[in-house]
Amino acid sequence: MLSTNLYYTLSGLSAPGTVYVRVRPNPSAAVNPSHTYQLLVGTQVMASDGAHVFTDENLIRINVNPFLTTQAHDHLFWSITLYDSNGNPVPGAKANFNWQLLGVVHTQSALSNASGVASGEVFLGTCSQSETVQQTAPNGQTWRTTFDRGQWNITVDGTNNAGVGGANFPTVSLGHICTQTFIP
Repeated sequence: MLSTNLYYTLSGLSAPGTVYVRVRPNPSAAVNPSHTYQLLVGTQVMASDGAHVFTDENLIRINVNPFLTTQAHDHLFWSITLYDSNGNPVPGAKANFNWQLLGVVHTQSALSNASGVASGEVFLGTCSQSETVQQTAPNGQTWRTTFDRGQWNITVDGTNNAGVGGANFPTVSLGHICTQTFIP
């Protein structure tokens, strides 16, 4: 008998193969027909690759310390490809794009497609203009930028082996650009 709400790995199975699963109620608990059950059976995600987080917005990138690796004004696109232990794409796995701005954590989840790609577009929301920097761009123009600092990572349900972020570097820095004003 297996416990509920846990992931179990069945290794050494031949592919293709058949796995029989029996789900039955707990004999020591009263049956409640309003309860729902979910049983997910599939290939386990063991690795990821091709993580890509970007914006198509026209921005003047700012250089502050610590550096803001990802910078966006309004929205970000994200994607990641998920693989099993044999290097095959895993469809139907849940990837979570997590971002934090001004102490508030947000998550957008997506299921991977037949090619193992999970992706989405997130809108960063209201910008509070908590910091300001004035810099001269490589073309000689001076810009004043207001922004908020944050961070992001990508997690994959049921694994600690895949995604973006880990023990040494759990997140990627994020700059939410509020305004950019040209200074003549």
